[in-house]
Formats: sequence, C-alpha cells, structure tokens
Amino acid sequence: MRANVGDRLVIKGHNVGDHDRDAEILEVRGPDGTPPWIVRWDDSGHETLFFPGPDAVVQHLGAEPASPADEPLVGDLMREEHRHLLSRVQRLLDAADDLDDATSLPDSVHEAHAVLTGHVLPHAHGEDDTVYRVVEELLGAPGAADPMRRQHVEIERLSQRLERLRDEALTGITPGVRRNLRQVLHALHANLVVHLATEEEIYLPLLESKLSPRRSRELAHELHEAEHVPQPPVAAPSAT
Repeated sequence: MRANVGDRLVIKGHNVGDHDRDAEILEVRGPDGTPPWIVRWDDSGHETLFFPGPDAVVQHLGAEPASPADEPLVGDLMREEHRHLLSRVQRLLDAADDLDDATSLPDSVHEAHAVLTGHVLPHAHGEDDTVYRVVEELLGAPGAADPMRRQHVEIERLSQRLERLRDEALTGITPGVRRNLRQVLHALHANLVVHLATEEEIYLPLLESKLSPRRSRELAHELHEAEHVPQPPVAAPSAT
C-alpha cells in the first residue's frame, strides 16, 4: 500500500453501525510512499503515526479510477497483509515482556488486544469463505482447508481468553493472572507465525500457479471486501 502527501485515508468500520474514520496524509515516512504515515484525523484533529491494516483504504488525490489491471493479484495482496500483520504480532511478545514486573495492566496488553480484534480476526474471517474456498476448488477436495480454519478458531478462542484475562487484570494483577496472560500472549504469537507461514508456503504458490490474472484480481477484491464485513465468531468446521 502506497500513498502521497495529501491523499485521503479511510478506515472502514468493523461492526454494523460503526462509522468510517477519515484522515489526511500529511507525511510519508516509508520509501516510495509506503507506511508509516503521519495523518490528521478529521473527527479529532489529532496527528498520529499510522501503520495501515486490511481495513485501510487510500484515496489518491486527483487519481483516475483504477483499471482492472492496476488491481493487486491475490498473492500480492495477501503477502502485503501478512507483512503488516507480522509487524503488529510482535506487540504480543512485547506485552508478555511488559508483564514481568508490572503492578498494573500495561498499555501494551490493550494494544495487543486491539491488534487481534482490529487486524488479525478480520483477516481470518475474510479468508474463510474466499481464499480457502478457492483453494478447495483448485484441489478438488472440499474440506481441504479445514485444518487452517481450525487454526482460525483457536486464534479466536485465545483472543477471547486474552480479553477475559485483560478485564480481570484491570482491578489488579495477581501472579496467576500474570502467568495466564503471558501464556496466552505467547500461544497467540506462536499460532499466528506458523499460520501465516503455512499460507505463504503452501496456499499462495497454489493460487499463483492455478489462477488466471483476472480471477486472481477478483479473488483479491473478494478478500478485501470480506475483511470489512462484520462477522460472528469463526465456527469450528464440523467433524466428518
């Protein structure tokens, strides 16, 4: 994802009734327009350093509507999203380390929870009925992606446990809560790193070798749209 000074940034609402957030890009810190960016939020006027996730859309100043050939291929889109996710997943380990001597709940635990609910879980929901469905079609094997869907279920279960433990720790961190928080944060990090690596090593080569450029761009669009649709918690695939 690239931007220029003056472009508009739109963050899509995650839930029904949520409003989009808009900002102006004031400064580009990465090479060739890549993040992070300094943005000014329309609703507050605050300026912040921002790393975009899958819920972010850049509206280029004075740009012509993109032609279909300018749209990303699904492999390129997923690699870019994975790169952003991995940079954020490090916050899980940072939060676990911050708990060592903490007498109150560190802000990094709240940040880790926001990474999961705002970036990781929308990405997982988006993949389930788009990328994984197409992988099964290409393999001619319904249910072939169920092991990856089950990993999504486990990541969501751990995210919910982190939320419960975080809420419990708001009134004070006991040794037991500290231990459980650290275990959950480390488990989430391990699950996510392995999960993203598996997709890149197995699924992306399959999609790139089997899909036409047109279908690959269509699937990238379907994934992007699905990531912004409010979803119920992922359900475990039924046993066969």
